Amino acid sequence: MSGLLSLGAHRSYHLYRKETDMRKGFNQLCGIVTNELGRQVTQGDAFIFINRPRTHLKLLVYEQGGFTIFYRRLEKGAFEVPAFDLDAISLELTTDQHCDFPIFSV
Repeated sequence: MSGLLSLGAHRSYHLYRKETDMRKGFNQLCGIVTNELGRQVTQGDAFIFINRPRTHLKLLVYEQGGFTIFYRRLEKGAFEVPAFDLDAISLELTTDQHCDFPIFSV
């Protein structure tokens, strides 16, 4: 799979602050990125969405003419979310933060 998609320090990772309905697919998640975050999803950044109980996570990324969604569901426990400004709509994760974030450690 490494030939299809590269996750690493060369891209920015944006954690969406609001809880997300995990039934949302490509178009709805792209709509959040464009309409709420004011970003272009096709610029190569990765966008992270988490549900209310923090047990499900989706990562949306565009690369080489196509979209990819990674979907992770925890069997027990919850994802730990870094603290950030409650007025912010998203948080750009630093290299240290996204390397420690559970989706990247698998």
